[in-house]
Amino acid sequence: MRSVLGQADSSVEILVSDNASSDETKEFMAELLLRHSNIKYYRNQENIGADANILNCVNKAEGQYVFLLADDDIALPGAVDKIRQIISGHDVGLIYLNACGIAAGGEIEREKSVLPLNRDVVCRDGNEFLAIVRVWVTFLSSLVVKKSLYPADAEKFFHTHFLQSYGILTAVRSTSSYITGDPYVAYQAGNTGGYNFYRTWGYNFNKLMDYCAGIGYDKKIVRKVKAENMKKYILPWTMRLKTQKGLESSKGWFWILRSYKLHPFAIFVLLPLYFAPAALIRVVRRVLEWIVGRRLNID
Repeated sequence: MRSVLGQADSSVEILVSDNASSDETKEFMAELLLRHSNIKYYRNQENIGADANILNCVNKAEGQYVFLLADDDIALPGAVDKIRQIISGHDVGLIYLNACGIAAGGEIEREKSVLPLNRDVVCRDGNEFLAIVRVWVTFLSSLVVKKSLYPADAEKFFHTHFLQSYGILTAVRSTSSYITGDPYVAYQAGNTGGYNFYRTWGYNFNKLMDYCAGIGYDKKIVRKVKAENMKKYILPWTMRLKTQKGLESSKGWFWILRSYKLHPFAIFVLLPLYFAPAALIRVVRRVLEWIVGRRLNID
């Protein structure tokens, strides 16, 4: 919140949708409301789920574009000005702000942005956009979407954990988008949980990609994104789950099989790792680190 307040003047509407939090959010917001007239605060009587809460923000926003910022991410200095600059110079359906991580010591790792771009990119349609952003299309806080393009029937994507991705991929299917080369959003690495990992990032993510193929996205790009998710995200997190607490992975074998069926990588790599003891995972990790010559970020 402070990362936005520090760069947004009174012309920027700031909308907070409190999903029935049990901490001091209500008291914190009460103090901010006394000092900032451009803040609108809404509190749900009960937790309505992440997807419904995201749509709640989109529906209540009054501006032409909606910048969706999760509560555990920060907008880096210059983010709001960059959004304004893009909007004034380009008629695009979506702005994607490149992102970077926050190191354990609190340093912003700008040189390690999630998209390895050295300049801003304007995409003509959804295929160009998805080919560049790939799995990171799921990252909520990078998304600045034109509200009028958000699907009217977005409720059908509730409980997927990817409502934001369905919304923007629908919006940019046949319109232009803008991707920043420099990062303007930062996130805490490894900050995830509260859902069944394999159901969400295996089955639900594949359903998202199947949806893209069904509405006209290039199937070769879709298959490439699916494969990247399996090998660059599911694989390291499968290793992490052996020691990570609080991340739900029950019936992971079932969701791996349902997501990837008899795909060789799932059968011969993911499933053996899923059932392997933690000690063996540590040995595999050391071998992989020796091969690549660096420490693997799977803690």
